[in-house]
Amino acid sequence: MSNIEINIVTDSSELPVTLAEAKAWLKIDHTEDDTTLSDLIKSSVATVESYIKNPIITKTILYKTSYPKYDEYGEEYVHLPYTPTAVNSVKIYDEKNIANTLTTSSNFGKKVLLGNHYIEPRNNQAYQVEFTAGIAADAANTPEDIKMVIKELVSYFFEGDCCDKTLRQILGTIAGYVNYDQCAFI
Repeated sequence: MSNIEINIVTDSSELPVTLAEAKAWLKIDHTEDDTTLSDLIKSSVATVESYIKNPIITKTILYKTSYPKYDEYGEEYVHLPYTPTAVNSVKIYDEKNIANTLTTSSNFGKKVLLGNHYIEPRNNQAYQVEFTAGIAADAANTPEDIKMVIKELVSYFFEGDCCDKTLRQILGTIAGYVNYDQCAFI
């Protein structure tokens, strides 16, 4: 069994850019490429999320790890893959596989401090944090700069060699489009 596991507990079925928005951006008025464009939208969303290190539309995530980390003060913490908008629960499973919910945990960016506890953790994935992360609650509230980057990527992938920009140029300009407080560089 792996030492780290990430499970999506709740996810939005909508994407930040609709098929209609992508088609309008590309000036396409037929339906022959709809399946391809839908796949390219998903791929472009994944690319942007990977770059900004945060989901675009809010998700609830269960993060499991076997090993906590320790900061310079000796405080035990779990380092999350995304910056949480809310930490829903922090549990440590003991040697008898009983979940112990911590009520005194706090988070600073991606670090969730575990506070003082006297739980002897089990060997595998004893530390579990359920949290919510994302920039927008839904597609309608997705910032326009992020939508534009997604449409640029869809255009790049769809048009291939015949477009004016290279993928490196588009990815390089994400920082120009995206507001830095939406990025999770911590």
